[in-house]
Amino acid sequence: MNNIESLANLAVIAGQKEDLYTARGYLVELFRVIHQSPNKILSISDYESIGIAYILMLEQRISNDEDILQIIANNAYYCTSKTIMKNASNPNYRKNRILVFHLGRDVLQHTVMAALHGDSMDIFSPSMQASWHTTQDDMRKMEFADLNSSSQLLSNQLFAQMKSQYENYFKNTSRNIIIQAGKLNHEKVFKYLENKYINNEDE
Repeated sequence: MNNIESLANLAVIAGQKEDLYTARGYLVELFRVIHQSPNKILSISDYESIGIAYILMLEQRISNDEDILQIIANNAYYCTSKTIMKNASNPNYRKNRILVFHLGRDVLQHTVMAALHGDSMDIFSPSMQASWHTTQDDMRKMEFADLNSSSQLLSNQLFAQMKSQYENYFKNTSRNIIIQAGKLNHEKVFKYLENKYINNEDE
């Protein structure tokens, strides 16, 4: 176990004990270590623990800076996606990725828009505003794909309610088309982030 994974495990253990002060210290240090060299995220082995640690960062809101929160949400998304790629049948991994959307939606939307629609537009341009609204639908499709991946997820009342809301929202479109679009969006966002890490970037 390397230092990054050790910090994540210590943070998760402290969080499980509801020792939030200690957990926060480990989380801040974990963020600092990876932020200094974003490409380190490509070489870890325990993506599950790292992903959960980043979810804890979102829960605790360890910063008020939106740029930092976006980095946290990005890393949480990437790590939870890696766990799914390694074991797609585990519903807990899907649950974690849905939680990333739930906790980091506002900041993650910037990343999804950049990955799917480009990030060089004028923020006040009509095309930017249109892309912003389209991205909200893109994210709903991504969540819908995950919600439909396992019936076990729907024992959670929040997830069952979300699935019902999205079914109503997309009622005029084939369910399978929405799911396939969501899966494709996941692939594109994951690749976008991976390329950033390869270039040792996280912003």
